[in-house]
Amino acid sequence: LGHEMAQHEGAMLPNPFYMARQRDLNTSMRRILVDWLIELYEELQLPSHVLFAGVHTVDRYLSMASVHKECLQLVGAVALMLCSNNYCKLLSQDGDMMELRGLATAEDVVYWTNNTYTVDEVISMEAKLMHRLGFGMQEPVFAGRSPLHFLHKFASLVPLRDEPASIAHEILVRSTREYALLRFEPSVLAATALVVAVRSWHARPVPPGGAEGLALPSRSSSPQRLPTDCTPDEQTLYACTGHSAAEVARCEALLASSNLDSPLACHSIVSGVRASKTIVVPLDLRDAGLELPSPPFDAEYQPSL
Repeated sequence: LGHEMAQHEGAMLPNPFYMARQRDLNTSMRRILVDWLIELYEELQLPSHVLFAGVHTVDRYLSMASVHKECLQLVGAVALMLCSNNYCKLLSQDGDMMELRGLATAEDVVYWTNNTYTVDEVISMEAKLMHRLGFGMQEPVFAGRSPLHFLHKFASLVPLRDEPASIAHEILVRSTREYALLRFEPSVLAATALVVAVRSWHARPVPPGGAEGLALPSRSSSPQRLPTDCTPDEQTLYACTGHSAAEVARCEALLASSNLDSPLACHSIVSGVRASKTIVVPLDLRDAGLELPSPPFDAEYQPSL
């Protein structure tokens, strides 16, 4: 199944070495932007797929166009706006009343960027993104090839508790900050997140009396409680994902060298809904010591539109 899913996942992916051609940007600026997008995603309680699609849109656009650093936040905000039509209730700035504030209009982008850009600048950037990437942004197509999609597919093949699934989800969210991970296919990222999450869950300190959690609901039955040790081993995960231990180790080596928080704190996700329960697990990241190739300065890239 993993091989079948990964056959065409390379289409529409960004150039993993595009930063070499950006004269005014660097990887630290991209990380700051994605950190801000994650904060906005959490503040607005957007669906996870919107965040992944928004970051993917930013990377694809930067693969095709040169952007000044003053416009980078605008690119990110407009990309997230184009991938989202969700609203949420937030306190107004004076704290006296509730108002609806989402991320669906140019005025919303102006609000969330603290009036850094004008409505006209937002509309102009929206037109540039849609022209470069194609009308409709191809977001539904990417949704079937994102790391989140592959994580859901892999998790449906094994008996998995909510906790390791939630940890894997959070690892994928944090991994969007890492420019170097663009060189890995989405299915490899998902497989790595799942392996690290399950390993960390196995290695966690267990409180006296054990701990219980809910299993991910299957399509054919209602959720049932699983024993505390009912989680798959790594060999089972490799077989289900279709990726070898060596492939996962290369991706994990970059995760281990990144600033991924350990211990990792995240909300439990039950049936696709973020719950109030918080999970804190020290991540068991193993740096395999593998040397990864340096990005070529003049990497050839033909964008798929």
